Amino acid sequence: MPKAQTPERPSTAVRPEIAVPFVSWDDLAAKGIPPEVLAVREEIANYPPEFKEQLLVVHCQLTGVTPLLQHRPALRAEKKQRGEKYDPVQEAERFAYRHPTHGWLYVKNDAIRAFLRDFSLAFNKKRTADSFLRSIDAVRPMMIPLLDPDTGFYVQAYEIQEYVGMFNPRVGRVVQWRPLIPRWRLDFLVLLNLWHMDADALVQILLDSFRIGGRVVGIGAWRPLIVKSGRTVHTGGEFGKFIVTDFALVEMKEG
Repeated sequence: MPKAQTPERPSTAVRPEIAVPFVSWDDLAAKGIPPEVLAVREEIANYPPEFKEQLLVVHCQLTGVTPLLQHRPALRAEKKQRGEKYDPVQEAERFAYRHPTHGWLYVKNDAIRAFLRDFSLAFNKKRTADSFLRSIDAVRPMMIPLLDPDTGFYVQAYEIQEYVGMFNPRVGRVVQWRPLIPRWRLDFLVLLNLWHMDADALVQILLDSFRIGGRVVGIGAWRPLIVKSGRTVHTGGEFGKFIVTDFALVEMKEG
């Protein structure tokens, strides 16, 4: 029986030639990047050398153009007794992503991965989308703090968005309340491996995904576009649109 062949290791020359700036971890700290993002450095430092050898770390900063609507899945539905009224404040808070210790609002890293998946499947060729999505090792931190784009402070408050939900044949239309963040910014890191794509092509696709997808896909609830069961769905939503305000490769060399 023939032996299984080991995949050929990619070239160790991982510094892309694309015109994207390089920054150090100290540079990121000087920019006022949240400590939750800077702490990812320790996680990467614990990776084995052969893992770090083929790793690109990209700092991304997205600034909201339209408000961000949150809809955190409820652990369980709370049924009200007949005649009992819902409290909009309590209802909105149930669906907010709020840090359990520090109290600030955040976006799950899954939301960024879902955005990249939806954009790739909707706008890239199948083979390119598959290679690109396989190249995404991680998005960090897992809880991405929502920041005020002017002050850089953590966002802790929101407005309450009221809207009429889907029709329920038993009770008719149901009014729902969700947390709405009018102005927001996100800073996070995307960790890319170089096993499936050339470094230049990989970084360019990531940048284009955010630049184009920020307008036509968006993040969060009621965003403009989602991919569901392999089909592109234009939701008609207007929330979660953004622009790229910073995009840089993080220098991996220590010292």
